[in-house]
Amino acid sequence: ESRLAGSTGDYSMAQYIAEKARDFGFPEDNVKLSDYELLLNEPVSIRVGVVGENGKPDNVYDLTAATKDKSKALRNAGVNLTGAVLIVRLGCISLPAKIHLAKDIGAIAVLTYSDPADNGSLRGKQWPNGPYQPNDRAAFGTVYMGNGDPSTPDDVSVPGIERLPQDLIFSDDNTRNFIPQIVSVPISADVASALLATIKTGPSASQVFSNFVSGVDAANLCGASTSTVFVDNVHKYVVKKTWNVVISLEGTREADRIVLVGSQRDSAMSGATDPGSGNAVFIELLRGLGALLGQGWAPHRTIFLASIDAEDYGNVGTAEWIDKHASNFASRAVVFMNIRDPVLGPGPLTVEASSSLRTMLYLTTLGVANPDASTSSTPSVDGPAAGTVTSHSNMTMVWEDLSNTVSDSIYYYWLKQTKSQTPKAFVPAVLTPGTRHILSPFVGRLGVPVVEMGFDAALSSGIDDTTYDTLEWMKSFGDPSFTFHRAAAQLYGSALLTFSDAVFLPYDFAEYAKDLRTGKDELTRVLKTYGAFTLNLERLERAISTFEKAAHHANTEITLMQDEMLDVLNGQMVVDVKRARDMNNRLMMTERAFLFPEGLPGKPWLKHSVYGHSVWNDYNMTVFPGVFNALSDASVIDAKHQLHRLCRAIEDATDALGAVALT
Repeated sequence: ESRLAGSTGDYSMAQYIAEKARDFGFPEDNVKLSDYELLLNEPVSIRVGVVGENGKPDNVYDLTAATKDKSKALRNAGVNLTGAVLIVRLGCISLPAKIHLAKDIGAIAVLTYSDPADNGSLRGKQWPNGPYQPNDRAAFGTVYMGNGDPSTPDDVSVPGIERLPQDLIFSDDNTRNFIPQIVSVPISADVASALLATIKTGPSASQVFSNFVSGVDAANLCGASTSTVFVDNVHKYVVKKTWNVVISLEGTREADRIVLVGSQRDSAMSGATDPGSGNAVFIELLRGLGALLGQGWAPHRTIFLASIDAEDYGNVGTAEWIDKHASNFASRAVVFMNIRDPVLGPGPLTVEASSSLRTMLYLTTLGVANPDASTSSTPSVDGPAAGTVTSHSNMTMVWEDLSNTVSDSIYYYWLKQTKSQTPKAFVPAVLTPGTRHILSPFVGRLGVPVVEMGFDAALSSGIDDTTYDTLEWMKSFGDPSFTFHRAAAQLYGSALLTFSDAVFLPYDFAEYAKDLRTGKDELTRVLKTYGAFTLNLERLERAISTFEKAAHHANTEITLMQDEMLDVLNGQMVVDVKRARDMNNRLMMTERAFLFPEGLPGKPWLKHSVYGHSVWNDYNMTVFPGVFNALSDASVIDAKHQLHRLCRAIEDATDALGAVALT
C-alpha cells in the first residue's frame, strides 16, 4: 500500500501510530492528528530516449559526480557543457546540489544514476543474492532546497490559507526557495550504460578525474555523444491534505521546556529502511515511554513526539510544523531528535548532531550494548529507569583512558570505525548537521540543537529510495534479527530521558568551540590559497578564544553546582531549582545566540552563523556559511560584512553563556 504523503495509506499509518500510542498508555487528549494542506507534486509522465545521431545540442555528457571541481576539470579538458544533457553519478554531494550546479554551468537537463562501483556489483552480490542494488533500478529523491511549502513562504500551510500562484512560485524572481529550473530524471545504471556508450569522443574519465572507478559497462569518455536524447519529466502540482501525529507528555519541574522527537512517516517507495526503520523505532520508543508511565513516571520537561508527514519532499512537513509553532519552539525547545532511517544495515553507528551534544552522545553510547557484541543478552528498549538518568556529564573525562569494560558498547565499535578512517582519533566522529540529509530547519532556522543516529554498513545506500527497499531485504540483509532496531530504540530512549530528566541540559560548549576553531583554521587556509583578497581574522580569533574560556567555565560551574546539590548521605541530588533554571536558561540562549535574525544572504530561511549550505563547497554543509559564500562571490565588502556578523554572533553567545555581569 502506498504511503506517499496525502495518500490513503499515509493516513492509515497515521491512525495506526495514534492508536498504538493510546494502547501504550498515553492519555487520549495527548494524542492528536494535526491537518495540513501542502502543495505537492505528482508525476504525469517521465521519459528518456535517444532520438538520433545528429550531434546537435542536447547531447549527452558524462559529468560523473557533478561537483564544481569535476565541471572545471571537464572544461579544462575542452568539454563544452552549455546546452547539454548531463549524466550525473550520485554521491559526493547532495542530489539538490547537483541539479543546481548543473543549472549554474549551463546544462538544460540532468540524468542521475547510482554507479555499481558505489553500491552495486563492484561492491558485492546484488539483490536477491546479496544486499546491493541491481543495475536495473533508479533511485528517486527530492531536488528541493527550500523551506517548507513554496506556495506559503514564511507562513503555515493549513486549510484556507492564501497561497502564491504557481507562475510566481516557479518564476526567476522567486528568491524565497531553491526550486530547480532545469529538468532532472533518475535513471538506472543499465540506462546510464546505454547512454554513455553513445559518447565516442573526448578524453577518458580516468584522464580527467583522479582515482576514477566505475562499474558502468561503458568507455566512460568525457565528451559529446553521437546521439541526441529527449528528457521528458512532466509533473502537476496539487494541494493535498497531510497529517502529523503529535503525542505529548507534560513535564513536572520545567514544563515550559520542550524535548522534541520527530520521525518521518511518508514514503514514495516501500521504505523498509527509510522511513520504515524510523517508524519502527518511533513506535518502540512510545512503547518504552508507555511502560514508564505505567510505573508512575512523569518527565521533568515536556515531551512532544511527532510522526511527521511530507518529509520525502524535502523536510516540508517539519518546516510547516515549525511555521505553525515557531515562537513556541524557538523559546522553549531544548533539542530535536530526528528518527529518520536508524537502520540502513548491520554496521557501526553514524551520528549527525550539533556539536554541543557530542559529550552527551558519547556517554549515551557507552551505556548501550552493541547489537553484535554479545548474544547472551539483548538491550532493553525502555532505556534506563527515570531515577538513573545522569544529571550532567563530567566534561573533564579523558576519553583515551576508557577501560575494556565498555568493549561491548556501541561507543567502542563506533570509535573503532572512526579509527579505521582516522587512526589518531580518540573519540568517535560526529557529523555536522545536514551532512547526510537536508539541514534540519530546527537548527537552521531556530537554533535548536539536533541529533540523528543510525546504523549503516553501507549496504543500503543503493537500496533506499528504490523499489527494493522492502521488508524482505531487511529480513535478508539489513537486520535479520532486528537487534539493530532494538539498539536504536534504546539509544534514542536513553538520550530522550537524559534530555527530559537531567537537572542541567546536557550541552557542552567546549565541543562547540572546537568547531569554531576548525572553521577559523579552514578560513585561514582558504584565504592563503584563494589570493583574491585578505581578511583580518584577529577579531575572530579573540571571539573564539573568549568563547572557549566561557565554555570551560560553564562546565566547571555545573560540576560545582552538582557537587553542592548532592546529598552525600543518600546519594541523591537535592535540586536548587532556581540555580539550575538560571544555568539552563544560559545554555539555551547560547544556542540561540548563533542565529542571524535576518538570515543568510540569498537564503533568509537559513539563519545559523555556524551551520549552513556553502556555495563555496558545492552546497555541502560547512561552518561559517556566510563568510564562505561571500568568498565564492569574490566580494570583499560582503566577506568583511559576513565576518563581522560571525564575530558578533560568537561574542553574543559568549555573553549569553556567562554569568550576569553587565557593564
